[in-house]
Amino acid sequence: MMLVLIGSRRAWIACAMVFVSVCDTARAERVWPDRPITLVVPTAPGSGADVLARIVAPVLQQALGQPVVVDNRAGANSQLGATAAARAAPDGYTLFLGSATTHAVNPSLYGAQLGYRPGDLEVFATVGAGPVLWLVSTSVGQDTAQGFAAWTRKNDATASCAYGNSVGQVACQLFRLRLGVEGQAVPYRSTPQALNDLAAGFVSSAFADAAVAMPYLQSGKIKALAVAHSERLSVLPDVPTTRELGQPDLQLLAWSGVFAPRGTPLPVLQRLNALVVAANATPQAQAQLARTGGVQLPGDITSARDFVAREAARWRDFVRESGVKPD
Repeated sequence: MMLVLIGSRRAWIACAMVFVSVCDTARAERVWPDRPITLVVPTAPGSGADVLARIVAPVLQQALGQPVVVDNRAGANSQLGATAAARAAPDGYTLFLGSATTHAVNPSLYGAQLGYRPGDLEVFATVGAGPVLWLVSTSVGQDTAQGFAAWTRKNDATASCAYGNSVGQVACQLFRLRLGVEGQAVPYRSTPQALNDLAAGFVSSAFADAAVAMPYLQSGKIKALAVAHSERLSVLPDVPTTRELGQPDLQLLAWSGVFAPRGTPLPVLQRLNALVVAANATPQAQAQLARTGGVQLPGDITSARDFVAREAARWRDFVRESGVKPD
């Protein structure tokens, strides 16, 4: 009889421990988040990604009841921020604003040299996208792609193409190859820095997404020669597309998405996804898209992951064609 009681007591204790463990897990999921959340942005303040982050962060903060801190970690073609986020605990307290740079171009450009594994950061929502613009300084005195190409051939010793990320780096080389022109590629730590020098006339051309370029275009110090898209932008109706320039496949999209370290609980990702989708629908976000000719991307987790996979495949071909190497 004693043996039966001991066995029953052990079974009861084991069941109790399982019950407590289940309750603790459920309680942890119910209370998330109970402390501040960090949104790592791998670009400098003022960049297109930074602008989007500061639209998304307040929406998350209000809905979750916890501070959402934007942490700008620019450098090494967004590798510094991506590496930091990939190493974070998968507990829902570190998010990452990834992009075409971090998850489409960098994997093919850097290969085994990449400082992070793209798969260690999983996208759970897309934020927005905008076509890349081909930009020139007004100091060059050229208003068309053909005119600038001719000017470059006559001034190949001084012609230059500036970029602040790997998207721009690949774009610079692709356009040079396809137009048959030369020129020096000039890397910058961030796209705003590259455009500052473009506006000042220190470099002759650059590639940047519309969200960052619009204020410079409005200043009149730079011009857009082409939009790397199939259709003209409503905000730049006079700027031709790459399709019109005879390069229909040269469609370059600068996009952003919100990622989390691999292993973050699915219920947390699902809740965050719903909140980011809501953030995309706010008047502020819609106004930002309208100002920059942006494109709204699919909202659910599966569609976001499919989109990122397709973009990685497209940019793999562009990187291969360009032949560019890491800086």
